[in-house]
Amino acid sequence: MDNSTVQSVERVFSILEALSEYPKGISLGDLSEIVSLHKSTVFRLLSTLGKMNYITKDPITGKYKLTIRLFEIGSRALDGFDLLSVSRPYLEKLTSLTNEVTHLVVPDDQWVVYLYKQAPHNFSIMSSAIGMRNYMYCTGVGKSIMAACSDEEIIRIWHSSEIIPYTPSTLTSLAAMQAEIKIIRQQGYAIDNEEHEPGIRCVAAAITDFSGKAIAAISLAATTYRMSDARIQELAPLVISTAKSISSVFGGS
Repeated sequence: MDNSTVQSVERVFSILEALSEYPKGISLGDLSEIVSLHKSTVFRLLSTLGKMNYITKDPITGKYKLTIRLFEIGSRALDGFDLLSVSRPYLEKLTSLTNEVTHLVVPDDQWVVYLYKQAPHNFSIMSSAIGMRNYMYCTGVGKSIMAACSDEEIIRIWHSSEIIPYTPSTLTSLAAMQAEIKIIRQQGYAIDNEEHEPGIRCVAAAITDFSGKAIAAISLAATTYRMSDARIQELAPLVISTAKSISSVFGGS
């Protein structure tokens, strides 16, 4: 591919990205200024995109806007991104690097449902299992998902849950949860400090999609003997980077 072809491709995508910011349409002149290209160049590329049904021109205002063609292509692409199959290689690597128990969960209203669990050497004293569900408020994975929600949604999740003091460390007041959420948002990860199961701690981070919505969460878990505060500080960057890598596949960050 020669340089002129590469340049044309880059220009097309810059135009498409600019158009995505103006769902009601934008004039040729304004679009040219945004993408820093001459009107004639932009007009030529828009004409090609129009012939391929990626853009349309309003006959009354003369403004250009995207069609649903890109949405159709994106929707088909998403069909190939199964969360578990996409996440598995990252989680296997995480388990191998840390030698700790790895989980993948998805939200289901006020619950999290476990899709994946890998324990080093097939050994785990934890009660978690694939298919199990737990309330969000008492798990690291659940709290990381809640932290990606709006404040109003967090309150709804809380009031939809049966608040049970599973252990002396379980957060049982909304105020305490809201304070915890603030910390999670600041540091980028959540901790389960023996809040659901005595003797078990974990560090977790959410997986987000292109809209910023938390579609899942991952965690590393171990006994309190293994999961000291220092160990959590060591593992947190690995959990965050793994969650970000999976998120990027779904357009998240």
